[in-house]
Amino acid sequence: MMFLRSQAAVFLLIAALTATGFVGSQGYVPAGGALAISCTLAVVLAWRLHDGRWWCLIHALFLPAVVVVHQLALPAWYFLGAAILLWLLSGSAIRDRVPLYFSGGGALQVLVERVPPNARLIDLGAGTGRVLAHLHRHRPDLQLSGIERSPLLWLLGRCSLPSAIDWRRGDLRRLDLSAFDCVYVFLSSEPMATVWEKVCSEMGEGGMLISNSFAVPDVRPDDVVDCGDWKGGKIMFWRIA
Repeated sequence: MMFLRSQAAVFLLIAALTATGFVGSQGYVPAGGALAISCTLAVVLAWRLHDGRWWCLIHALFLPAVVVVHQLALPAWYFLGAAILLWLLSGSAIRDRVPLYFSGGGALQVLVERVPPNARLIDLGAGTGRVLAHLHRHRPDLQLSGIERSPLLWLLGRCSLPSAIDWRRGDLRRLDLSAFDCVYVFLSSEPMATVWEKVCSEMGEGGMLISNSFAVPDVRPDDVVDCGDWKGGKIMFWRIA
């Protein structure tokens, strides 16, 4: 939602400058320069509004990508197919405000090193199950589970993950966490308060919440480990008292 608001703000500003004659063939800035201005403004907004600096690159490339696709003059069914594929991949993100993120190699290594021995771990919003597959290879002592709501991502995980991993499709909010020792999430800032409340009410004493990049509001983590990647990612740990 923040992404759409930022891009809408840039569009409205450029539209206003064009309407006043500042941008255009007869204005101070040529029409082609509007794209450069738009990209620059989008990057500035991303720098100010988003925590992850990778958002700057996404905002910078968005409008040029739109222009390129428009110039390709693709058939309408291309866009219908893309919309269907996008819905299958992350349709629930519209309601839950949780986009698809992939845990990087640094985050995976932290998990391999820091998850307690013989723990029962579940990945909430597990995507294609990449985290679980990595832990299965490097931490055979763990009992691993994952839940994913997107039908296509769940299917990809179902086809690729070993049968030893408990792989589920459903809504993480309806899942009972009492059977697990550790919960791993890489979601967004939006659901973290709800996740924390659920973890505290359902997991036993000594349980652990592990979050990639997104903190629980107003609750200081017990430990923070730098992933050492270009995104500046961090893995945060909370112990349930």
